[in-house]
Amino acid sequence: MFPVQVEFHRDELLVSYAARTARANGLLGVEDLFKDLEISAQAFHAGDSSAIERFASVAEINPERARAQTFHAVADDRFTIADELLSDKHLLRRQFRVCPACMRADIGPELTRETAPRAYARIAWSLTPVHSCPIHHLLLVLPPEPGTNFDFTHGWEPWLFELFEGDLDKPTQAEGKYEAFAAAVLNGENPPNPGYLARLDLGAVGAAAEAMGLSLIHGAKWSKTELSAEDAAVASDVGFEVLSGGELGVQSLLDELRFSKGKPQERPPGRYGTLHEWLLRGGGAGAEFAPLQDHLSRHIQDTWPLGPKDICFRSKVTVRRFHSILTAAAQYGLRPGQVQDLLNGAGMQGALPLPEYEQIYDARAVEVVLDRVSSSVSMQAALKLLGLTRNQMATLIEAGFLTVSKGGDKARPRFSQIDISTFLGRHRGFTFRKVREGDIDEIGILIAARRHGVSTAQIYGMLVEGKLSRVSRAHDDLLWSSLRVSASEVGVLLSANRVPDDRIRLSTAADSLSLSNDFLRCLSREGWFDLQKEVDPRTRQPVTTIALTDIAAFQGRYITRRSLAREMMLDVRHAQQRLAETGIMPIIVSADGRELIFDLGSGLVLAS
Repeated sequence: MFPVQVEFHRDELLVSYAARTARANGLLGVEDLFKDLEISAQAFHAGDSSAIERFASVAEINPERARAQTFHAVADDRFTIADELLSDKHLLRRQFRVCPACMRADIGPELTRETAPRAYARIAWSLTPVHSCPIHHLLLVLPPEPGTNFDFTHGWEPWLFELFEGDLDKPTQAEGKYEAFAAAVLNGENPPNPGYLARLDLGAVGAAAEAMGLSLIHGAKWSKTELSAEDAAVASDVGFEVLSGGELGVQSLLDELRFSKGKPQERPPGRYGTLHEWLLRGGGAGAEFAPLQDHLSRHIQDTWPLGPKDICFRSKVTVRRFHSILTAAAQYGLRPGQVQDLLNGAGMQGALPLPEYEQIYDARAVEVVLDRVSSSVSMQAALKLLGLTRNQMATLIEAGFLTVSKGGDKARPRFSQIDISTFLGRHRGFTFRKVREGDIDEIGILIAARRHGVSTAQIYGMLVEGKLSRVSRAHDDLLWSSLRVSASEVGVLLSANRVPDDRIRLSTAADSLSLSNDFLRCLSREGWFDLQKEVDPRTRQPVTTIALTDIAAFQGRYITRRSLAREMMLDVRHAQQRLAETGIMPIIVSADGRELIFDLGSGLVLAS
């Protein structure tokens, strides 16, 4: 038991009580107290049970109450206090803000050595979103100069005279609505928690109230660094009311930002401004703010004309729900004024309080009107929508894979939206998978056609007919240019269907041997292969060919490093290293050292 006892208040931080106890008993600070009691200061401040119980035993206070009134560290930079889970970013634990009037009330009518230790730090003052005192309507203040970390008395003792005289008072117009709520929660009073107050943790309520209040008062564009503590305190009151209103309260704020005056081409990040940025990647991006993030995402989806490839908060839009005049004009290749006249003529009206050029309409209804009235999609617009070149489009039309139902001439065909959607719809079943770096087997249709000397329509036909099993999309869209096929699978299928011939193209031979064209030519000059110049009967272009007997003879005796690595399911460097460890060396190395040939008769099978 300490010679001099001080009262441990229900709303007091345990570290504040420890500091006051130390000074009341003639010690310089709380660190000296911990040394005398052989308590680890670090463990005490982290809420270690043994350290708390040791102190509580000597101070003769309830250990359960002591633990409840100190910060207990848990996972992911979070702390519990008074049965509340709080993020460390919402806490000020090392220095102590105070309400000067509350401190004066603690001390009493006269400031003396005996009365000074009565002033104590409230738990609620450690929450960074708490800006003011709801009782005295003063802003919380830090000591003019910082004191020792975690030592309340050491930080404030030199400034008690200025505090007692009112020199540190900063009156505020804020009512302290969040502050009163936080104090009541931490004191175990179970105050009413309507709306989002019940869906967010205590620290998140304060941070969100401040951000939403600033958005409501200052509009979309505000910067916290340019605002005063008074601005933040007043905004916190306003935002607290918004959160108390639940879905309707937040919806009203988002509507005000969305329907405020802005440029027609402005996107959600600009219209919602700092609040959007705050919830997306700022202080409100954490999991504790998920209900508000979801609400903003829904609001964007319900009030913006977003289409495929557009970003809605954190996710990419896949299906268009709404059109504006501008987005419809871009998709259908029409003038905005023409689209406006067509929609007005069809009696379509938007339901949102937006200018006519920003108004949104049901995408399906717009499609019915514009597809019927505007009649067609131009060739240039179709090329972009389908991801084709003009030659590819002509080839696919001729092969019957792309229909032309709206006329035009052969050089300038025109399409309906059904033509476009039918073609792209074939690709929906192929999975989206980013191309892996170094994977030479996944190639586009155009490259596959060139490599095997066939038309793009032939490769596409194999894909559509289900003859190719390894088909994917390199981008998260349905464009023809995104489609990827397996080079080896295409090669096998074409070889099975090819009329037997005694010669093949140089590029085809290089692919089957896993060698480059240049190295194959070098080997030919050294007598390994017999290359000949011929004319391709399909393209009438000169091509270099190689005898199939040469290829078969080579594959019967030798193997390249790339082929070997593929069989061993290793990358080329690891495969070569493993061979070197077993004493197997290449018999031929290219000039650049990247292409190696091994003799199959040198124990290679055992090494692999």
